[in-house]
Amino acid sequence: MAKTAFITGSEGAIGRALCRVFKGDGYMVIGLDLRGGDSGCDAFIEADLDRICLDDEYRQGVLAEIRGHLKGKGLNILVNNAALQVVRRTEDLSPDDFRRTMNINLTAPFLLVQGLLPELEKGTVLLCDRFLDSTVAYQGYGSGVDVELIRAVGRFATRGVV
Repeated sequence: MAKTAFITGSEGAIGRALCRVFKGDGYMVIGLDLRGGDSGCDAFIEADLDRICLDDEYRQGVLAEIRGHLKGKGLNILVNNAALQVVRRTEDLSPDDFRRTMNINLTAPFLLVQGLLPELEKGTVLLCDRFLDSTVAYQGYGSGVDVELIRAVGRFATRGVV
């Protein structure tokens, strides 16, 4: 039985690289992003992670589409690669900016895992999410936030596990 991987944010640079690596390792890869492109996934689902959090019917439709691509087989790997970062001064952030950030970075991954539990239980489960190193790269080196501050917050948030 072929192994399957589901990758959110499949059309970004990291997502495309993940698709290539998993395909190269023999996985059937299902990608999800706002718009299709050249990720090279075996199957692609165009979906909005924010809307998945806000609209039950929409979420159930996306989950059904994922299951359709799985054809009754288990899901071995779910990589929550998609992310949103709104870079503004705190006083300039709107409640909607914060809500969207939380939905895409936290709530949608939870809802996808929750919704795909039966499929994950059929496969060998590996759940991947964004790591501290990604945050250092994107927010620190990419956006100019103090790298040591990000690492300190990461150590505090993970109780020193990182």
